[in-house]
Amino acid sequence: MKLFIIVTLCVVCALANNDETFAFAHVKAPKGADVVFAEVFDDAWSKKWVVSTHPEFNGQWRVETNTEDFTPEISYDSPDKGLVVGSEARKHAISAAFPEILDNTDKDLLIQYEVRLQKGLTCGGAYIKLLRKDGLPKDLKNFNNEVPYAIMFGPDKCGADSKVHFIINHKNPVTGEYEEKHMTNRPKIEDDNLTHLYSLRIRSDNTFELEIDQKQVRSGSLFEEFTPAINPPKEIDDPADLKPSDWVDNAMIPDPDAVKPSDWDESAPVQIADPDDTKPSSWLDDAPAKIPDPSIEKPEDWDDELDGDWEAPLVPNPACLEYGCGKWEPRNIPNPEYRGKWSPPLIANPAYIGEWKARQIANPEYFFDENPHTFEPIGAIGIELWTMSDKILFDNILITHDEDIANNFVSQTFVQKKQWENSVVNGDNFGFGDALSAGFGDIFTIVEKFLENPDNLPMVAGTVFAIILLPALFIYMSVGNKKKAVKKVATKETAKTKEVAKNNKEKNQKENKNAKKTKRI
Repeated sequence: MKLFIIVTLCVVCALANNDETFAFAHVKAPKGADVVFAEVFDDAWSKKWVVSTHPEFNGQWRVETNTEDFTPEISYDSPDKGLVVGSEARKHAISAAFPEILDNTDKDLLIQYEVRLQKGLTCGGAYIKLLRKDGLPKDLKNFNNEVPYAIMFGPDKCGADSKVHFIINHKNPVTGEYEEKHMTNRPKIEDDNLTHLYSLRIRSDNTFELEIDQKQVRSGSLFEEFTPAINPPKEIDDPADLKPSDWVDNAMIPDPDAVKPSDWDESAPVQIADPDDTKPSSWLDDAPAKIPDPSIEKPEDWDDELDGDWEAPLVPNPACLEYGCGKWEPRNIPNPEYRGKWSPPLIANPAYIGEWKARQIANPEYFFDENPHTFEPIGAIGIELWTMSDKILFDNILITHDEDIANNFVSQTFVQKKQWENSVVNGDNFGFGDALSAGFGDIFTIVEKFLENPDNLPMVAGTVFAIILLPALFIYMSVGNKKKAVKKVATKETAKTKEVAKNNKEKNQKENKNAKKTKRI
């Protein structure tokens, strides 16, 4: 009985909520020990994020709803808010400290966020950075491109160069120097003006997966899919070993005994006139290639004495286009006698030693990182970019160790938002079925668990009946009440309109009578 009451109340309350269609706009950021950072850009965003005041980074940031429509004909009418790049052709920087320092030793690291390029992306980035703790400025207002990061991830585009970055700023423990390791074979970005989800999963087994809109576009090993490689080679070329001056590494040489044939004509042209080509009988030898434009007449105000002799502008002679005119010449064809410049044939070089290679020595900077998935302590997230496009919107950022948390958050945010966007763009209605699937996943989970016990079958049947009947009844009553209200308002407005018309008619009649009296007087 409790299940029946709970489910029934949930259904009625959900349908009574007028904002159910935009449930994705009211999702709360997930919390928990495995949540490193989460941001939905609600009213509390300004307590976490710090806009850089660095003199080079004067671009503006705003948190607002989507302000750019899909197309001039299709509006983007959603209450969902996001962090928006507010300036064109500027450097922008903003950051937020993590509640606790990120240490992902022996843990998966999942990074995901949404991007909507409201006005496209001509040249610039929309990526995020995870900033190393040891390099953070004391005041995040000083955040800029020199602040060191551990991971850089996200879309970047300039002209035809389109790519999704995954860069690891990796430390060489021998030298203490950092080197950027770039993922190879980078996928292209999604550069329409819809919302897209970029997800990166770095696994504790040193593999990774990159997804766009929940579809895997790249995966592989951290050891194999980066350039330069995470771990340097054990051996390198000896910089002191130089190639001997008498070393012969040309495998083939021109034959010194070869002689150019006596009939070889190097001066022969590549093409010659076609001896079989004849001039068409309609060809006009004396016709000019251009003639005065017959459609233009001499202006009436033209003065020959002041302006000179008037001449119409020249246009291509249509007769030349149709028949051909001027001096006729046969077409060119390849010269069968052409042989080009003579050169002796190549033969094996008897002095050839082989390809020279420097001897190998132990790499003094060699190391082997067995767990490149483990990063140095990370203390903040930063968005630092230069872009020619404004209105880039970031939303629903999540960094976590828990796959279930990440998937659940996506189902509540991106999945619902994407479904709504597609329905608007495609002209479909976001109906009851969509709202039901969007809001009642937990209810059906409860029902499924109850079905595991056969004794609960009657209760579940009654609950399902309530889920089907009550929403239908509620919709019927809501539509009926709305129609009655509209009809009542329409009746009231019609009566009001008739009364105004009657008063205006009486007023006009009275004015006409007064006008006639005045005229007789």
